[in-house]
Amino acid sequence: MLVSSSKIVDYAKSFDHSAWRDPASPGPFCALFVRHVFRHCGFNLPVASKPSDWADSKHMSQGAAFANSLAGDEIGLKITSKYQLRPGDLVFWRQTYAEYANSPVITHVGIYAGNHQVVDRGSSGVHFRSIDTFPNFVEGRRPRCISAVGGEDIDHAPPNKVSKIELVHGRVSAKVRGTPVSAVRLGADSTGAIMINGQLTHASSFLIEMQDQNGRWYKGYLHDRRCNFIGMNKINCTVSNGGLSVEIDTSTGIKARSIVMTIVEA
Repeated sequence: MLVSSSKIVDYAKSFDHSAWRDPASPGPFCALFVRHVFRHCGFNLPVASKPSDWADSKHMSQGAAFANSLAGDEIGLKITSKYQLRPGDLVFWRQTYAEYANSPVITHVGIYAGNHQVVDRGSSGVHFRSIDTFPNFVEGRRPRCISAVGGEDIDHAPPNKVSKIELVHGRVSAKVRGTPVSAVRLGADSTGAIMINGQLTHASSFLIEMQDQNGRWYKGYLHDRRCNFIGMNKINCTVSNGGLSVEIDTSTGIKARSIVMTIVEA
């Protein structure tokens, strides 16, 4: 079953500043709030058999009430950068409690709400607040039930981690890691890693946006050197050592007026 990310976020935000707690639980566990939100929206999140912090937490109590119970491959794709997060993703932190000040184990989880904000059940209640309220981000998880494909939080990525290439009416302008460049060459090496001007980018996210002759925008994310645009399966982009290639099925009548590529590095 697929669940709308907007439904998840809206329901979670409805508890802002409340003292929500699971009536069957002895404490205000953050993970139980997350599970409640997803369950209400029609999906039961599983319990990770071996959370990503297993090497450090396996000697500790485990179970559905603990934050790390949601940090496993059974839940969904692991997100390594907070700038890759999309609404509905789970966000994990460590060292959010004094007794775990020097511990690498996951101690807290919330739901990413977009625009660098999260909804989480902390010790004082549910809060809609900045993702940077807790400084020690560990990872994110994209639950398998999420249906909407959202965008990475590019606006909040550090400038030196972002490269943008714009092609408008055949003219190119570009910034590489925040610095304007007069010429740019895009490609990929034999492993599929993205390269700009012959240098590896260590890209964690590659967003491609295309505007047609009528001003409509199409958006997609590059995966394994190929990008399929959301809602339009007759436009495909590929990146190879020869550069970027855009293929548009002639039956669509679409002509590309401009293309914007945004690369975020981990």
